[in-house]
Amino acid sequence: MPLNRDRERQQGEGGGVTMTNGRHVRPRNPHFPKPEGRTQYMPEYAEAIRQEMAKGYSFTAACGVFGLRPDNVRRWQGRFEDLDDAVEIGKAQRVLHWEKQLMTAPDGPTVSKSLAALRAAAPDEWREKTEITGPNGGPVQLEAIDTLEAARRIAFALEIGRRAAPPVIEHEPLKSDAAE
Repeated sequence: MPLNRDRERQQGEGGGVTMTNGRHVRPRNPHFPKPEGRTQYMPEYAEAIRQEMAKGYSFTAACGVFGLRPDNVRRWQGRFEDLDDAVEIGKAQRVLHWEKQLMTAPDGPTVSKSLAALRAAAPDEWREKTEITGPNGGPVQLEAIDTLEAARRIAFALEIGRRAAPPVIEHEPLKSDAAE
């Protein structure tokens, strides 16, 4: 869904975004050098950064495409609501991009790549975590014991393990050519 519905956007020549007001924002590369002097905020940056993030790129990479310093863009976010909204929408669309990749992954390496990207893009949703709970899903009950009691319990557990019967693997013996 476009950020501002009153503007039409279209892909311009050489990549980037052309706005209906005629201004064109394109990725920085050696053929399109960065303008001299301090970079000033332009509203077109908001949509351009959002579009790059929707392709799966991080905020930093999206800034890099346009030759912008991420710290400048973060500062602008506090001053320009459209940019702040675009970056937040871009974050969500970045996760959407990688979730689609995961859902349609044809092989293990693609799954691994997608999961790694999702853990980076949305760590609160995609981090690996292990939860340990007590009985019936309740909290784990802890008790304080002294060193002697801890040593006694460890020795007891080791003795039980030592006495346990070794596992038996049942199988039919293979007939060798020599036995025939």
